[in-house]
Amino acid sequence: HDVLAAFNAEDLLPPEVQGEVYAALVFVQTLATASSLGVQQYIAANPSVGRDVAFHGAPLLPAAGVLVCGVAYVARGVGADIMNAPSVIKYAPALALSHFIDRCGWLPRNILVRDMRFRMVGIRLALGEVSYAATTVLFAYLGYGGWSIIIGNVVRAVVALSFMVIVTNWRDYLQPSPLAW
Repeated sequence: HDVLAAFNAEDLLPPEVQGEVYAALVFVQTLATASSLGVQQYIAANPSVGRDVAFHGAPLLPAAGVLVCGVAYVARGVGADIMNAPSVIKYAPALALSHFIDRCGWLPRNILVRDMRFRMVGIRLALGEVSYAATTVLFAYLGYGGWSIIIGNVVRAVVALSFMVIVTNWRDYLQPSPLAW
């Protein structure tokens, strides 16, 4: 108990450092939300659609993700000015990478939702959050400051995507099919 009493999370990541990173996260997530296209919701909400429809999301989601990453990089200075948060310039590119990795797991995650495999979705979420927390605390302890949150986000995305790849059948969303409007 004495060890925990002496531990103060603000010593590892002061609120102002967290605020700097989260300002950049708001910038990137705003772009990400604007580019989601509703593909993953459509797949999850329509259990009768086949693999061909799911495959349509395979090129759309990553292409929109690349666009988000490009805009986040190019417009990070504008975002920093609008948000009055200079840290956006520093953190946005790495957060965009984290978002892109996470985005690659959107289709498999929503295939699981469509198939009502909620336990797998929950396990994916739990693994991602535990890996985020452990990684962030470890790197904060090692002195990485705000970058510890960034590293935690990247690790969470990689863990979640890896889990999705393991528990889903790639054919459900990557089996080639002719694209149609």
